[in-house]
Amino acid sequence: MVSKSILVDDLVRVKSDFCGWISSEGDASLEDITSQYEKDMEFLLASYTHARRTSKEALEYARQCYENSSNARACGSYAVPFIPSVSSTVAYPFSPKICALPTSFQVDNGVVDSNIHLGINLQPKSRVGFRKIFTYSPILAEENYSSD
Repeated sequence: MVSKSILVDDLVRVKSDFCGWISSEGDASLEDITSQYEKDMEFLLASYTHARRTSKEALEYARQCYENSSNARACGSYAVPFIPSVSSTVAYPFSPKICALPTSFQVDNGVVDSNIHLGINLQPKSRVGFRKIFTYSPILAEENYSSD
């Protein structure tokens, strides 16, 4: 069974021509259904194999280029070997009544430039820059908001 994802209004809907009950009224023979099933299984196996290989490559890249900051050959395959980030502790952004720790943990990647960091060569007026700041702030949810 192979399904296709369709994005509609920020919702992902799944559609498949092969989902549901097998109709006895249709003109599909058991041979046709078996053939389609075998094609679907081949596709799923190929997709799984590709995803597994890609994940292993990404993990190895992260180990070589982020953890060790080495000049390994693999680290030169992108415009920059890694996107720099700064981690720090920051003041807790919520009421002290719900905080699990006195401070929060924050990671800031600074401004990522589409040309410098991603290697997308555009005129300066067309380039994109973005910044992402992640803040981890544990709260006492179980203690304060659970009925157990």
